[in-house]
Amino acid sequence: LSPVIMAAALVTMVVGVLGAVGQSGMRGVLCFHMVSQIGYLLLALALFTAAGLAAGVFFLVQYVLVKAALLTCAAAVESVHGTDRLD
Repeated sequence: LSPVIMAAALVTMVVGVLGAVGQSGMRGVLCFHMVSQIGYLLLALALFTAAGLAAGVFFLVQYVLVKAALLTCAAAVESVHGTDRLD
C-alpha cells in the first residue's frame, strides 16, 4: 500500500502548489498550500517507520500552529485594508 500512498502524496503536493499559483487572495494561497502540505504528511505515513511517523507528527504540530498564525494575519490584513488580494 506504500506506493499508492506515495503516489497520492505526490499528486497532492503538485495539485496544491499549482492551485496556489492561480489564487489572487492571501487566504486562497494559504488554503491551497494546506493541500500541498498534506502530501508531506502522507509521505511520512507511506514511509511507515518510527522516524517517519515521528517526523510527521512533529511537522503536523508545528504546521497547525504556523498556519493558524498565517491565517490570522491574513484576516487582520483583510480587516484593516478591506481586501486580502495580493495584486
